[in-house]
Amino acid sequence: QVDGLATANGGFRVSAGHKTLACDYLALAAGGHSTRLAATMGVKLPLWVDCNMLTVTEPGPRVIDKVLTHIGGTMSLKQHSNGTVLIGGGWQGRGKFSQQTREIDPVAWVQNVGLGASIVPGLRGLRVNRAWAGYEAVTKDALPMLGRMPGIENAFVAAGARGGFHMGPAQGFVLSELILE
Repeated sequence: QVDGLATANGGFRVSAGHKTLACDYLALAAGGHSTRLAATMGVKLPLWVDCNMLTVTEPGPRVIDKVLTHIGGTMSLKQHSNGTVLIGGGWQGRGKFSQQTREIDPVAWVQNVGLGASIVPGLRGLRVNRAWAGYEAVTKDALPMLGRMPGIENAFVAAGARGGFHMGPAQGFVLSELILE
């Protein structure tokens, strides 16, 4: 686990336990830990952490060929190539990021899965493979914080986009392009 970040000799020092790593460029993409780590370099990132729930169904016939979302952001449905369906949309589980506790909220979970089945009736009858609660760092406007870290040369940040579980790879690609410019 990374404990701290610092500028040093025109580059950066990354502290992780008893180890210190040196680098010329820094990419901060640590989800809910991004705020704490940026603060070790004197940068305030306006993020908060949600405890979102996600559900994966058993494989089923193709019923969704696009990512479906609700304009209010309370539903997200994606069907993978293996037929499983990911049901999410920012429904909150129970947990405290500071204590690293997280669990499903059974009432909200039933509502979330029920809403998904009402939008796509083809989901009815599919069994649930697994469900979990996980953390997602979010900005006030739910748009990604993606680019140069304010006031620090060669430091970059990717954090805070609603839907980050699936947006992470795209953010990583954009971040790598920015670093290589």
